[in-house]
Amino acid sequence: DQLPEAALEELAHSGGWVKIIGDFVDESGLTPNYRLEALVETAKQVHAGSGRITMHASIPESIQLAIDAGFDGIEHGMVIEASQVDQMADTGMTWTPTAIIDDIVRQSTPDMLGPDRAAVFNARMEDHGERIRQAHERGIRILAGSDAGMTPHGVVANEIRLLHAFGLPAEAALA
Repeated sequence: DQLPEAALEELAHSGGWVKIIGDFVDESGLTPNYRLEALVETAKQVHAGSGRITMHASIPESIQLAIDAGFDGIEHGMVIEASQVDQMADTGMTWTPTAIIDDIVRQSTPDMLGPDRAAVFNARMEDHGERIRQAHERGIRILAGSDAGMTPHGVVANEIRLLHAFGLPAEAALA
């Protein structure tokens, strides 16, 4: 219930962007953190304050919540569904796929993701590069991001190389 207030406080200090952690690990694995109603209200208030809002969203449920709430972007989206790429293109969202996180996810244990999610992640990670290429082809703005903290600082060049390897033209990967 306090999410919109917290987001506006962040907006006042951030230079225009708010990032919501849309999913995280609990006792059952990765699960969404917020209800759609709270996310809709938060996006509405951030936009009214002339800001933009993005979501750390790794699982399809959280990605869909961000799309439905009217967010401006998704960060990560490792197991994004093709239909969600289409929805993001239709609404003009931006995607920071964090391709370098693929190796981290592949090394995750079932305890971290939950037994069902670990199997889904490992099976679907093979599609991550294809979804990134598909998103670029659909006109989604792709941003290079390193998720520093999970990886060492200064690895954004590796991210750009991966985006190119996944099918983005060099100019688009670098941009």
